[in-house]
Amino acid sequence: MKIRITAESSCDLSPELVAKYGIKVLPMPVTLGEDVFLDGVDLNPEGIYDYVSRTKVLPKTNAIAPLQYEEIFTEELKDADAVIHFSISSGISSCYQNAGIAAEELENVYVVDTKSLSTGMGLLVLEAATMAAEENADAAAIAETCRALAEKLNVSFVLGDLEYMRKGGRCSAVEMFGANLLKLRPILQMTDGKLGVNNKLRGPLTKVLETYIDERLSNATPRTQRVFFTHTCVDDTIPNLAKKYLEEKGIFDEILVTRAGATVTSHCGKDTFGILFFNA
Repeated sequence: MKIRITAESSCDLSPELVAKYGIKVLPMPVTLGEDVFLDGVDLNPEGIYDYVSRTKVLPKTNAIAPLQYEEIFTEELKDADAVIHFSISSGISSCYQNAGIAAEELENVYVVDTKSLSTGMGLLVLEAATMAAEENADAAAIAETCRALAEKLNVSFVLGDLEYMRKGGRCSAVEMFGANLLKLRPILQMTDGKLGVNNKLRGPLTKVLETYIDERLSNATPRTQRVFFTHTCVDDTIPNLAKKYLEEKGIFDEILVTRAGATVTSHCGKDTFGILFFNA
């Protein structure tokens, strides 16, 4: 079986990983004012930062329409026996629902609700791509395996800038002022397909980084194959420190550092970062 793996751009896989594993990435629409752009095609995180700085307004992210999914799946099926598509959590977007509507019109298209976002999705995508390359691979079985693996994802982020949360109505100006004064950094965690505040850490980001990694790993039993460090930092200071610290831990066989795309950046702003892995 020749199996094609597709995913929305919110999976935040690097161009190198996309090429290595042969992933088809579907760019998600992002609206800035009256203009619609495509994540990773004509809009990057710098464009988000510039727009918010100029207008003081957050971008709006949009789901891909069912007809677009159907067109993409149909095109992929011209050169494949089956398509497995990975969608951002149905708890935060209608992408999964829309992709499912499209799949109902076609044969051999399997849509997986990752119950996650960013490289939480990416972890499942790489698992599927690896299985799809094996001899006698079966698309239905791979999709079912990935649905089970979605329950083992450990996905969280530290917010470095609360301004996007305030603009999005998720915290008040008073709460933001107090958090900034005390240098509080909220930790967001995916639970049951939704993102919520799990904890708060205090201090500069370089100090919070190590505390966050220590706490995440001590409260879990990670599968050692792979970990993502995904971020929206504008320079390499935090990512480089994170990779070095994770290497010193000696837990993971592969440490992948990626920068979040425009879709995820639209909701979290600068200096957000997280480690994402499977629980054993």
